[in-house]
Amino acid sequence: MPVDQKYIRSLRQKAEKALAEAPEKLALMSGSHLQRLVHELSVRQIELEMQSEELRLSREQLEQSRGEYADLYDFAPVGYLTFDKTGLVTRANLTACGLLGVERSLLVKQPFVLFVHPESRDLFYFHVRKVVETTTAQACQLVLKRKDGTLFDAHLESVAAQVDGQPVINAILTDITERKRTEDALRRQAALLDLSPDAIMVCDMDGTITLWGHGAEMLYGWTGDEARGQLAHALLKTRFPEPREQIDRQARSPGSGRAN
Repeated sequence: MPVDQKYIRSLRQKAEKALAEAPEKLALMSGSHLQRLVHELSVRQIELEMQSEELRLSREQLEQSRGEYADLYDFAPVGYLTFDKTGLVTRANLTACGLLGVERSLLVKQPFVLFVHPESRDLFYFHVRKVVETTTAQACQLVLKRKDGTLFDAHLESVAAQVDGQPVINAILTDITERKRTEDALRRQAALLDLSPDAIMVCDMDGTITLWGHGAEMLYGWTGDEARGQLAHALLKTRFPEPREQIDRQARSPGSGRAN
């Protein structure tokens, strides 16, 4: 229960005044008046004790909630960072510290740009400025540098906020090194497919086309955008209307595609 400090001060002033006037008043009071006064004071004392107990319980609950929040913040699966408008780190969770390979005491109150690879620093400065100037979330990809000098690809998503009337930037930091590696490999595969004169396609386990080479485009007449996401057997059936079983049998035949 919140405490009204003005009310508490008012009660104290009244109590001090009543105490100063007590001798004169007590002399004029009857026994019944004295009993009523003692009863009221006793009730008030109990009320104050109950309020004190409620405050104690509220404080304990607040401390427990604060501890739970701290655990959720520190051990989240992504890094949480807070910057001021210049990019100075004001808060960081343990996950962010782990990603950067640095203790929290060496990260907080440091310019975040110290952990940004020189080639990505302009991107970071532009990102900070854009976040401060807008009210919507902004994202960018950066190459970051750990304390030990190793590099990793990172995704930074930030939004502007206010703390004590001052603008801040709350950001989520994730390591996308593996994702970038996969994307780069897929791009290289796509480039090789486009260079190959053969009709090459790649499907996932369900038979859905994920890559469609230039040779396949020339042979079947479907563009890559049209073919990707289609089921291979259904797409080929529109080009070759004979039953799928016959297509499969021909594809498995040892002499398929060879001159006799």
